[in-house]
Amino acid sequence: MTQEDDLFVYKLVGVTIHTGSADHGHYYSIINTARGSAEVDPYAKEEQWLSVNKDSWREFNDDDNKYFAFSDLGKEAFGNEVSNFSQRESSGKSAYMLVYERKQKTSIRQISCEDKSEQLLPYKSIEPTVPEWLSSEVKKDNMDFVIDRLVFDDNFFVMCR
Repeated sequence: MTQEDDLFVYKLVGVTIHTGSADHGHYYSIINTARGSAEVDPYAKEEQWLSVNKDSWREFNDDDNKYFAFSDLGKEAFGNEVSNFSQRESSGKSAYMLVYERKQKTSIRQISCEDKSEQLLPYKSIEPTVPEWLSSEVKKDNMDFVIDRLVFDDNFFVMCR
């Protein structure tokens, strides 16, 4: 079976950055937001689809969400060293994970848990959803985090006097 060349064409759509050292650090993401209806038709000219530098990019860093200039990716993601003289250590910024998207999408194979039957679903027909059990777990973890943050904050003890 031969495969079309488009099955092997990918473009960069996300970068996870790590700052810090091997012992500790912080992660944030830089994401190509040209998704869905804003996305260039993947069947258009390949050069246009691959021109990620012309797409809209954003930096997602905790509660900070801002536009990101793709031209700054080299400074942001490839070994930028930062020294912290007060702690006599050196840390840096590096791309930790790169995320690519394939140009030609393929159908997704769905297997039923009940009868093990299988069907192919067209890529565009899939609606992204979060299972209820996962949504509940994330809400619980977030609430635990907020409570811990308040209880272990120095101001908590001042308010309780």
